[in-house]
Amino acid sequence: MINDNRLVYGLALIVAITVGYFYYHSGKSRVLEVNPLHHLSASATGLQLVATNPQGQLALTAQVGNITQWADQDRTVAQHVKGLVYHHGIADLEFEAQQATATDQYRWIELDHEVNLQRRGINGQTPLSLTTQRLKANTQTQQIRTDDPVFLRTSQAQLTSQGLIAHLQKGDYQLFNIRGHYEPIRP
Repeated sequence: MINDNRLVYGLALIVAITVGYFYYHSGKSRVLEVNPLHHLSASATGLQLVATNPQGQLALTAQVGNITQWADQDRTVAQHVKGLVYHHGIADLEFEAQQATATDQYRWIELDHEVNLQRRGINGQTPLSLTTQRLKANTQTQQIRTDDPVFLRTSQAQLTSQGLIAHLQKGDYQLFNIRGHYEPIRP
């Protein structure tokens, strides 16, 4: 039996220093790097989305039937998508698709199955209706494209095209194998 308190305190000090040493150095070693979103997936139903531009004006409103996101695949799929895109706070473009898939951190968005776009014709633009089965958009370059048949309707024309490439910022539209009916404006 030990009666000397100095020996007990000495052993306690050695144990404390040893534990402290390992505790201190355990944080210094390279730890296993884990992406906390690696296996995260999420889903929701009945979404109502609203977005504004940097000036605080309404930029987008949308309704989504259901949406599922897989973070480890950088992919989001939405079903029954409808919405409005606003230009300077005024509704300019209405869109609808049965499915939308976003990839590459929302850089690419593909609309599938009964894709309908309707430009309302604000600021002197001609109203335009576009219908196709699939449309792929690059959100950074503002370019849309499809190889599927495209049906375009304006107040002056009804056109069918086998594919489309459009640069929305420039207003350039390329249509391929066009067929249709055009009536020029009469003075």
